[in-house]
Amino acid sequence: MIETYIADILFTANFLLATTYPFDKQLNIQLSTSSYKYQEYQNNKVLDKETANHLTNLAISYKKQFSSTSYFQLSVNYLYGNSKYEGSTWDGTSLSYTTNNSYLLNTLSNFEFNIYKYHFYTLNTNLGIGYRLWARGYNENDPNDYREYYKWFYSSIGLNNIIQLNHNITSNISIKYNHAINPTLKVILGNNPTLNLGDTYGKEFGINFKFKYPSKRQGFILGYKYTYWKSNKSNETTLVLNGDNIQIYEPNSDSKLNTYYISYFVLYK
Repeated sequence: MIETYIADILFTANFLLATTYPFDKQLNIQLSTSSYKYQEYQNNKVLDKETANHLTNLAISYKKQFSSTSYFQLSVNYLYGNSKYEGSTWDGTSLSYTTNNSYLLNTLSNFEFNIYKYHFYTLNTNLGIGYRLWARGYNENDPNDYREYYKWFYSSIGLNNIIQLNHNITSNISIKYNHAINPTLKVILGNNPTLNLGDTYGKEFGINFKFKYPSKRQGFILGYKYTYWKSNKSNETTLVLNGDNIQIYEPNSDSKLNTYYISYFVLYK
């Protein structure tokens, strides 16, 4: 129910801004490649990990300026590909195989406000709410393997350091803190139990260069972004599998995503 309410708020905010403030808009289409590393821990030791060196990341974002110092942005990212799993079964048997068709969907609705401006430098803050869904890959050749869905809404706060290098080139260095709201893990196996993850939070760092070319109204952005998430141990729940009741939980875990991207943007009324 909370997911429906938050989704309604995001779309209502976007509608009000689009109809009430007839100012400049920006559409951004992005293509990128990402490397990913996910690890689970117990007693400070790595239990298993999942890595990918080349994941395809597609993104689109819409930005609207509704005053001289304030903006609204809505972005959607979709990342997909295969990865390598290294770990063990519940009884401790070592495993290593390729997981197929994993994907990560991230949406963010963001308000930005300029808090300081001096000549070529602008500092602004951003406040937002987002949604993250990771469909963890599985080995399609193993009938005993299964898919997992990690998902949560999250609040976000950050700072952008915007530097005007010349009339056509701008640099942006950004930092951000994210905190999950009701993070869960759904296991697609047996009775398909859902685990409530422990305290889950993340951070981001990004740097990009924006080039207005071939005109003032369009151009390209080259950038890099680092995204980190950490989840603490979940509650225990019962997995019913082949008539057996098995107590399961998700251990402490973290993930690191490195993304290099190029995007095309256009400004319009």
